[in-house]
Amino acid sequence: MTRQVQPDSTASLHVLRLGAAMGMAGFGAITLQYSSALFSWLWLGHGWSESAAQGLERAGACLVIAAIPFLFWRRAWLAPAMASIWLAFSTWAAAETASWQAWLVPFAGATRVLAPAAVAVWAFTGPDKRLQGLLRVATAFTFAAHGVEALLGRGLFVDYAIGVLARVGIAATQSGAESMLRVIGVVDCASAAALLLPRRWRWLALWMAAWGFFTAALRMLHGGWAAWPESVVRLPNAALPFCLYLIWKPPCSKEPSSALCPTPQP
Repeated sequence: MTRQVQPDSTASLHVLRLGAAMGMAGFGAITLQYSSALFSWLWLGHGWSESAAQGLERAGACLVIAAIPFLFWRRAWLAPAMASIWLAFSTWAAAETASWQAWLVPFAGATRVLAPAAVAVWAFTGPDKRLQGLLRVATAFTFAAHGVEALLGRGLFVDYAIGVLARVGIAATQSGAESMLRVIGVVDCASAAALLLPRRWRWLALWMAAWGFFTAALRMLHGGWAAWPESVVRLPNAALPFCLYLIWKPPCSKEPSSALCPTPQP
């Protein structure tokens, strides 16, 4: 007699933890090395002294970095939740100081902000529908925001496209890069919308994970090894949809004495 065995969720939890850790490490590195929008928002926007603004900014970055080990501690939730709150606060400050389409900033950073929160939620719920809903929304927001940025022809994206194509020996004009970005924007927005549908399309989650990893790696391809924090901070863009891909693995049938499928841990 055969029985249905649910896939083990250990791998998906490890992917989520690692993605959150990479995003937090990248955020900390960027803040400590180059400063962030929070410093400008406090110093120039709200009249804080330079030392006080820098001190709070660095303290927050250190808090986020210090929370990374707690991601891998079973049932730990407070430190990841606090890190997620600080990342949200920093993202809000970035939106307040952005000079181009500020309303897109919170959506574009949804995966890196919500990845630690997802680890905290997992400690209470496991990979249930609530957790999956959080992963879906965070991934969809980020992809939709990047898709809109591409459709609007964001100058930074145009520079990335031209620079990366040049590195692989392809000469691209600005108009050609903008046309390519429009196609990418449509695909990103369509993928985001499809991910929010009730259906579980594993292939879609896998595609979004691969594309998220590729676009994160583009920062180093464009800027060299010195740009590693810019790539690392965006790895949640790949980790969250890949986590969904693993969670959505269908159950398999097995005989009681068979070892074809892993036995779920209690």
